[in-house]
Amino acid sequence: MTPKLYLGLVSFSFSSLAIFLNFLIAPPIIHLAFVERKNTFYVIAFFNLLSDLLQLFAMFYLSISMLADHYLLIYERMGWANLLVGGCFIGAWYMEGFLQIVMSANRFTIITLNKHHVFTHKFTFTLFFFLVSAAVFSVISNQFLFPCCQFIVDQEMMVVLYVDVDDMYSYSNLMNKVYSISAASMASFFYFLVLNTIRKTTKIVSSSISKQNQKRDIKYLLQFVFILIFYILAFVFYETMAIVVPPGHEEWYFVLTLMVILNCSSNPIVYLSLNNDIRRELKNTRCCAIFQKSQSTSLIFVLPAGHANTV
Repeated sequence: MTPKLYLGLVSFSFSSLAIFLNFLIAPPIIHLAFVERKNTFYVIAFFNLLSDLLQLFAMFYLSISMLADHYLLIYERMGWANLLVGGCFIGAWYMEGFLQIVMSANRFTIITLNKHHVFTHKFTFTLFFFLVSAAVFSVISNQFLFPCCQFIVDQEMMVVLYVDVDDMYSYSNLMNKVYSISAASMASFFYFLVLNTIRKTTKIVSSSISKQNQKRDIKYLLQFVFILIFYILAFVFYETMAIVVPPGHEEWYFVLTLMVILNCSSNPIVYLSLNNDIRRELKNTRCCAIFQKSQSTSLIFVLPAGHANTV
């Protein structure tokens, strides 16, 4: 077994598991966001889930290409399939950067400014309409408008990357750096202000209801902070690997693929560990399924002769 085939199997296994975990938390998030309309936190989580799934499908596509040892569908490195999957990935990455700002601004508005009426469902959906539009326009610019450089899934390098063109400046990579650094910086700044607010108000809160609300807001905050940490780690690895990896050792770029998969697994890992609402939704779903199955298979009665056969 060649190293590439082995790494392809690893990528296939991890990306499949990550996709499964994201699909596992999808029904609870959709129910809490759009049916119960419990909190706009879950609307934000829904769009974060979509961006993670798009990136994971790109990683799954990459793992299949590595196992097949050729580019899929039309067998060309710069073919439409690679450009499409690469565009979906980078668009989802841009969207995830926007989401970091939205998540931190949400916690800042609610906890620090104490304004719970700003992030309504209507405002949140309107905001995401513009953010998705911005991400789509950025992808079109990245893949078709800028002279350099397009983003693809490269099974030879075993990673997603920009295709450099000699003597041409990569405006696409510049846009990615601006988006990612801005997102990480702004989110970190907002979270710093929020944590400072929590530190100051913890001693003041006295009523049980206020303490309960504060505890809930802190749990939401911690979930967003952990997701930001995974995002920053993935970006830092992407920017530094090209510097530290020596020529002829392209297999080390596979670490970036694993970091992307780990970053896209942060949602289910964090939510299943810290979010009681999602765990309760999953538990209720399983219990209902078991209960319905038991009703259909176990409710069999033997009735005495002469009695009506009704239940």
